[in-house]
Amino acid sequence: MSEKNDFFERSCRIFPSDSQWTKPTVKFKDDEQKTSDHLTKGFDFDEWLNRSEWDLTNDDGSIWRYAYLPALANHVDNEKHQGKRGRVHLFSKASDNKFYIVGVISEISLLDVNEARYAVERFRESGWLKVMANEINEVITQSTKNGLDIESKRYTEEDFPPDNSPIKMFNIKFRPINLDLFVENRKFLFKGTETPAYDKLFNWIPNLVEDTADRDAYNQKLKEYEENNKKIVTSKEYEYHRIQPIIQKSLCDQLNALFSDSAYGVEVKPEDNRVDIKLKINDDITLIEIKCKDCARESIRQSIGQLLEYAHYNQSRETKNFVIVGNNEASLTESSFLELLSDLYKGLYFRYICWPEGLPKVSLDQIDEFRDFFLLKNMTLLNLKHNKDDNALL
Repeated sequence: MSEKNDFFERSCRIFPSDSQWTKPTVKFKDDEQKTSDHLTKGFDFDEWLNRSEWDLTNDDGSIWRYAYLPALANHVDNEKHQGKRGRVHLFSKASDNKFYIVGVISEISLLDVNEARYAVERFRESGWLKVMANEINEVITQSTKNGLDIESKRYTEEDFPPDNSPIKMFNIKFRPINLDLFVENRKFLFKGTETPAYDKLFNWIPNLVEDTADRDAYNQKLKEYEENNKKIVTSKEYEYHRIQPIIQKSLCDQLNALFSDSAYGVEVKPEDNRVDIKLKINDDITLIEIKCKDCARESIRQSIGQLLEYAHYNQSRETKNFVIVGNNEASLTESSFLELLSDLYKGLYFRYICWPEGLPKVSLDQIDEFRDFFLLKNMTLLNLKHNKDDNALL
């Protein structure tokens, strides 16, 4: 890893989960039995990565999730790495023996032993270590029945932390909002011939390409994109740039169709003064910024400044509505942040719309929100045709 003050970005492998990483998964006998504690002991602590009810509120009111990634174990043991921050892409091996990107933590902090001990004690006080032990015992019982060759041990809360070392149980912390587990796993090209180990940190960012046969065509498209835009971009950035114009065109078409029967003047303009989409209904202006990023928080963070700048320099005081379109669901915390901005800046309204990857159109539910919260604050303005029997995903 780089120097302590640098922000790193890496990829690491986690064990597949049948519960979205809220508790350990029952294991089966396979050919990777000796490669990780998941299969030699029946569990590892990354399997609780998404256990939201175990979030801790610190004295300053901040909320953190304390967790464990096997790939970071060796780095946290080294004091010079403790306290570093970074982004980690998570991948896992599915039942078809292919690797998939399953999520990303957009910002983590590596713990030192004191912070890890603090987390262990808070877990013990809350009774969560006892819950953890019970869930491990259930998984070991079922995994043993499935032929997994592991020690038939019954765990209690006194077994934690392992070897009386808190850092072997918790080695990272992150804000819950920074964890984005994908609804659908995403294929990628694994760069290497050996099976990636759980305890190894990879210094490459996954390629979201369907399969190896697409590699040459993908690289050619990436090269053409770089030449056309006169800059070097990563494959991930290229993927986002590829998606954005598709969303822009489709959303413009959908908005035009939505307001086609309006008795009032409605304008839908793409690329108006650098704004992705400008929507005008009478004197009411909505600016729409499309930002496809790793998580909704990043989309929101990178859009807010741009939208306010566009409104100040290119529009007028009529601009009242700001819509951010991203490719990930916004959490309750992220939605509350936009509501807070709307409260702070009286007369301005902020909203986030999720455009799930692969869908040709925003769902009718999202369009309803778009209409109700932004465009029809005065419900007498428009008389819209809205067919509820339409296919929501079209």
